Amino acid sequence: MNNATTYTCPATGTASLFAGRSYLLTGTVTLTGNVVFDLATESVPIKGSIIELSSTAVLTLGGYTVTFMGTVLTDEVVGGSFTAYAIYDSDPANWEVVSHASMVDSFLQTDMIAAEAVSLAKMSDIAVGNIITGQASERPGALDISAGGTFVQGDGTNAVALVNSISGNLIVGDGTKSASVAVSGDATLSSAGVVTLASSAFTGKTAITSTQSTDTVLVSDTSDSGNLKEVALGNLSGTTRLDFTSTAASTPSSTDVTVLATYTMPANTMGTDGDVLYLKAYGTTGATANTKTLELFIGATAQSQNSVTTTPNAKNWICEAWCIRTGASLQKGWVKWTFDGVAAEVDVFSDTEDFTAAMQIIIKGTNGTATSGEITFNGWTIMKEG
Repeated sequence: MNNATTYTCPATGTASLFAGRSYLLTGTVTLTGNVVFDLATESVPIKGSIIELSSTAVLTLGGYTVTFMGTVLTDEVVGGSFTAYAIYDSDPANWEVVSHASMVDSFLQTDMIAAEAVSLAKMSDIAVGNIITGQASERPGALDISAGGTFVQGDGTNAVALVNSISGNLIVGDGTKSASVAVSGDATLSSAGVVTLASSAFTGKTAITSTQSTDTVLVSDTSDSGNLKEVALGNLSGTTRLDFTSTAASTPSSTDVTVLATYTMPANTMGTDGDVLYLKAYGTTGATANTKTLELFIGATAQSQNSVTTTPNAKNWICEAWCIRTGASLQKGWVKWTFDGVAAEVDVFSDTEDFTAAMQIIIKGTNGTATSGEITFNGWTIMKEG
């Protein structure tokens, strides 16, 4: 600046300037109040009069402002070296102020910037986890997607919080770059983020992997607004077959107790008072007059054995049992043994078992004499009602 009046910028108050002159501010100053540069009372401007104000001063604003001929200079201008001009217009008698910042805004055009000339370092900072999207009035803005489980999609109209204008699109990586792709397949995604499964979504697919130790089904739970609930087949009302076998087993040449058949009933299969367990087993005995003992276990207790026909000789036999849950760990029932040609015998039982744990149902055979094949089990069916 030629022939400029140089002085240290005041820390507060009003400084008088004369039309047609240039001023250079210097020094390192921390403002203690607002600073105003205004026209001296004895200065008489004419139309087109110019006042130039430049600064090489280091100014610390501290929340205060710098006003030049009625215009507050922005933090960007007073934060470092600047130049501002005030031009007098006699009609309507006011000063038009322009600064180097406003001149850049006025004269720097898009076609003056080379392609790819603006680096990321020159862009305004945004918070970690935000992306830039087109927002109100087609201006760019930050969109926070940092929350866990958040994804970006378009709703077809709103550009404020969404990445594009195609409903149901997502941003995904294709291994090389990110891309916007439409959602497809067995699910559709609404603009509100609601996922809807197609009616055939589970056809031919493994829909649920159960952690239960038995077969399960999905049923509507009316006590939970109709939401689906996984239920063990054994806990459904009605008659359910728990086990079936036709694999034969016989006692060996021994007098030891032999397990001929066993089934482990899953925990809580008999989960409700009134649930009923029904068993029917059958087999044969050897053609000897030896003692042959059959026992039925429902739980840890031997509920019955053939105590009347103890030496069945070449007989077909049937074992029938009926058991009802009467309490959290109580059961009652009966067992009937039938040997062909011999009157049936019936035992009634009542004991405690833990229905919340797995329970074994077993048929055992014991030979009175160490002869193989004295007792043969041929099969059974175990049903549950309730």
